[in-house]
Amino acid sequence: MANYWMVRSDETIRDLVEDGGFVAIGFGGNVIGDISGLSSRDAIREQVVKRRPDARPGQIRSDTSQLFRFAREIRVGDWVLTGVRDRQYLIGKITSDYRFDESSPGQPYRRSVDWHPRRLNRDDMTPYLKNSLGGQATLFNITKHASEISSLLGEKLPTNQAVESVGFEDPEEFTEIAYAEDTEAKAHERITDLILDLRRFDGHEFERLVAALLEAMGFKIVREPQGGADGGVDIIAAPDVFGFEQPRIIVQVKHREGRVGEGDVQRLAEALQPGEKGLFVSTGGFHPSAKRMADQNMTLLDGDKVVDYFIEHYESMSSEYKAKVPLKRVYIPVPPDEV
Repeated sequence: MANYWMVRSDETIRDLVEDGGFVAIGFGGNVIGDISGLSSRDAIREQVVKRRPDARPGQIRSDTSQLFRFAREIRVGDWVLTGVRDRQYLIGKITSDYRFDESSPGQPYRRSVDWHPRRLNRDDMTPYLKNSLGGQATLFNITKHASEISSLLGEKLPTNQAVESVGFEDPEEFTEIAYAEDTEAKAHERITDLILDLRRFDGHEFERLVAALLEAMGFKIVREPQGGADGGVDIIAAPDVFGFEQPRIIVQVKHREGRVGEGDVQRLAEALQPGEKGLFVSTGGFHPSAKRMADQNMTLLDGDKVVDYFIEHYESMSSEYKAKVPLKRVYIPVPPDEV
């Protein structure tokens, strides 16, 4: 029966996996090389050590475990999830054995996937599933969540009920290098859920959050979000307290599912006057064509970067948004290899 896996796509290929019909991992593939002829975990470990002699012991264990799992434990017919930029997950069936793609040195370890036409929305998931998917590991078994995944997809999927593991399956992998990183990654995902959930902040409220964030970063808000028709400009900010200095920042905010296209980016570019810079915030991300449209006078900010800046400047945020997204600082043990 089928198992279920989470494969965390690298940011550089998130926009490619759906059209390309594949999932991929890297782990220094251009250095470690093809592992097609290596059938055991020990053989893969030997190649990792040989090709990466300066790697920490914990990193060697982690890389070996992930590569062995991807190449040898995943089977044709298993199901796989991978996240995309708009806080949704692709789900599909593995249709090929492992292969090594020399044309993609960053992510050369690949498997073909027949993607399901529907996606899974993170906002519809239980906290239990959200927490599991939010870990640091690149690849892990999520078969324990098969029933919920089937329910979210709206159809009965095959499953291997004997598999009960979730997240890290190798105790050494977990205790040596991953505890702190995994805890931090899950906390970051939960914060992302709080900030980017469309049901918590609607479009106008999210514009106000972006304005508050710009204030926390030291900008003066010259024009607050108005709501309704805005002519393509939601916020105007300046680098000085009086709003006199250049460059003024002209901000457009799109808080919605789905990526922004080149037309929206072009409209903001055309609205800029001499001495102004554009900032386009899209929580659903941007189409590649939209990224190509942006020039040196414009910065594109997706939902992940908004969350990163929110966390970085949280202490300077207004009490209103600290109350709406309550966070507290915690301490966690540092992995031995990092001491």
